[in-house]
Amino acid sequence: MKRSQSNARLMTRRDALRMGFLGLAAGGLTGFSPRTVFGGTRATMSGDPKLLFIFGRGGNDGLNTVIPYGDTLYPTIRPINQGGSDISIGVPPPAGSSPLWLNSHCALHPRLAPLLPLWPNRIAFAHRVHYPNPNFSHFISQQIWETGFAPAVGGGLVDEGIVPRLVNNLALSGNFNASSVSARIQQLFRTTNPAFAKRMSHITSMSDYALDGKSAGSTTKFRSALQSLATAPASTAALDPLVRASTESLTSGEPIVGALSQYVPKPGTVFPNGPLGPALQGALNLLRNTECRIAGVEFGNFDTHAAQGAVTGQHGDRLEDLALAMKAVYDETTDAQDLPTLNLITVFISEFGRTSAQNGASGGTDHGQASVTIMMGHPVQPNGIFNCDATNWPSGTMENAPGYPGGPPVHLGMATDFRAILAEIWIDHFGLSSAQVADILPGWSTLQTPGQAPSNFLNFM
Repeated sequence: MKRSQSNARLMTRRDALRMGFLGLAAGGLTGFSPRTVFGGTRATMSGDPKLLFIFGRGGNDGLNTVIPYGDTLYPTIRPINQGGSDISIGVPPPAGSSPLWLNSHCALHPRLAPLLPLWPNRIAFAHRVHYPNPNFSHFISQQIWETGFAPAVGGGLVDEGIVPRLVNNLALSGNFNASSVSARIQQLFRTTNPAFAKRMSHITSMSDYALDGKSAGSTTKFRSALQSLATAPASTAALDPLVRASTESLTSGEPIVGALSQYVPKPGTVFPNGPLGPALQGALNLLRNTECRIAGVEFGNFDTHAAQGAVTGQHGDRLEDLALAMKAVYDETTDAQDLPTLNLITVFISEFGRTSAQNGASGGTDHGQASVTIMMGHPVQPNGIFNCDATNWPSGTMENAPGYPGGPPVHLGMATDFRAILAEIWIDHFGLSSAQVADILPGWSTLQTPGQAPSNFLNFM
């Protein structure tokens, strides 16, 4: 049967865990038996639970990702593109029998078609995801998403990323627990706490990190120098604790990464072009062949102020890259019998959505509020389309939030706080308790925003 969109349900043991009535030790769910859900049997998951973040920088247009055709505003404020030189951003609706329809109300953008083999059993789409008191700055909004803290209006921000606190609560051994595989270290992985820093790694590329190809003498000297720094007395002058921690991470991580063979994708797997493809292969290499439990990659150019396009164009190109990326990750972590070879959840996030209406003759959209978050993997439950059906998205919802405090409603507002999605992963995938979630997500236990409270989890897992 189809998944219900209602949040009203009988309390289960999992609900009790989320609400703090029961305790659960970290790492307690590293394996579980098959269970029947919604008419299908979920695969047996074993091995350490792992997580891959894909961050779409620039602000993804959720309204043209999972498209709410059931909202009569859509063709009015986003005129349907007629092809040729038309700069309208409205995507023509698919045929009635098209598999792009997720339900009778909304459909996927056609450039996301590579994801269709994963629907409805291995992928879930959450629309209208954001945080309270929205901020329209790329930098501040990204910081909110990556640190898990949304301040009150005028309040300060948190600098430390989510991942160091997650790793700490998982009580993992070793110093190679998480990695930002990206040109710059993502704030998700940043910390100034030396105890956390030594567990984080930043890898611009696998080939740059490894010492393969260097002379034996230079490799030995480099590793010796690292070891000397890592083991220097704590009183050593000018040796900052964070430098020491970072050196410890590099000391333990460099031989691990250096010993890895070059990643060879399975025959038939198609990775996106550009830097995203190699970054994903590097992240998969780490997640599969090292003690790394959390990895993150990123790609940009979602900031479509002009010439956004409808089916073709900038945004469509980014969505196709995303679809190829997520499908490649799935193919690489699944065997020929569609059974998992890695206990992995992949999550796509972006700092905000775009304005609901096209911004005039430029053929683009400006910074908005809520957008779409995508969750993929064998632990995902079937028929996961949230906050986007005729019941919870009546016509006019596309403009249900003000563009500024006290202003007229012109944006798509939040229905689910992004931290509720992360907390569900912490609890159901990693087996953490609600108290541990509160430690990872600052202020979690006191938040009362709609869609964020434990009773309003989406239950996509």
